[in-house]
Amino acid sequence: MRYLIISRYVTLEVMLTMLAVLLVLLLISLANAFVGYLGDAAQGVLPLRLVLYVLVLNIPYLCSFLLPLAFFFGILLGLGRLYADSEMTALLAAGFGPTQLLRSLLPLITLVVVLTGALNFYWAPQTMHELIRTLAKAEQDLLSRLVLPGRFQATEGGQYVIYVQAFDQEKKQAHGIFIAQQKENLEGANVVTSQTGYQWTDETTNTRYIILEEGERYFGTPGQANYQQMSFDRYGVQIGQSKEQFKVRERAQSTWELSQSKTPKAKSELQWRTSLSLSVLVLALWAILLAQIKPRQGKYAKALPAILVMILYINVLILAKGWVSDGVFMGAMYLVVVLGLIVGVIGFARRVHYWPWNN
Repeated sequence: MRYLIISRYVTLEVMLTMLAVLLVLLLISLANAFVGYLGDAAQGVLPLRLVLYVLVLNIPYLCSFLLPLAFFFGILLGLGRLYADSEMTALLAAGFGPTQLLRSLLPLITLVVVLTGALNFYWAPQTMHELIRTLAKAEQDLLSRLVLPGRFQATEGGQYVIYVQAFDQEKKQAHGIFIAQQKENLEGANVVTSQTGYQWTDETTNTRYIILEEGERYFGTPGQANYQQMSFDRYGVQIGQSKEQFKVRERAQSTWELSQSKTPKAKSELQWRTSLSLSVLVLALWAILLAQIKPRQGKYAKALPAILVMILYINVLILAKGWVSDGVFMGAMYLVVVLGLIVGVIGFARRVHYWPWNN
């Protein structure tokens, strides 16, 4: 109760800085993802109407990784400003030392640990599962991807070139269809045009077809007069095999499914989620230690060393994840977190003069 007002002031400074950093990092990550999804939409791999939806689905997964980093920089920059403006010097003179500082930030640290755990163990896997399901469904539904009028789209492998003049989203029906097919075992090209068409999947063989109605088919070699022409009421063009189930990656599996699995990749993902949540404690201790600067140095004086330390820790954690995934060292990530905590505790203890060699 003695330092309640000061604790609120320090916590608010760190929290606002953390939110600002998180927003910047999230916008940069989403911008990179947005460019990739736009490229997929331009190639006909992803419907344009789904770009914003899949972009939103990326937010929980990105936040699960970016939140600990944003909290690290929030403490570093927030406390750095207090040191640079000599406010922390005045607080130290009033008896508000490192121990009181850690106690003030402890509720915020606990909150960030809980939020990071909720993102990693629950929200991020759910949205990632929905993202993979949406992309798999979009990959199978060929016609719904070809909704840009006046654009020629090539299927995967370039076997078909398809043009759709218009598409009715409610009826899932295309209008003004042109399909050009080139097969390796046929001497010539197969061109089909029709007024309307829709996609149909044979449930027995899981083969996908585009069913064309009221059209014409041309077969022959371009530039030569020997070609065949026929009219039809209905004509089916096979466009590939449909997958009944999409592959769920480990990062999209629930925590319960991972805990029941005995594979190294599942254990690696489970340890990664746990390690990211516990890394909030490690990064918080390190940030408190690195935030201390002299009044005239400026609040960004320790930014470069702090970035290097953070990058080193994250890369070691990623390297440990690879060891667990390959079955080399099953407890590698936990060891990295424990060592990080030990280093942080020793450094903090020296800061508050608990150790004799600090005198």
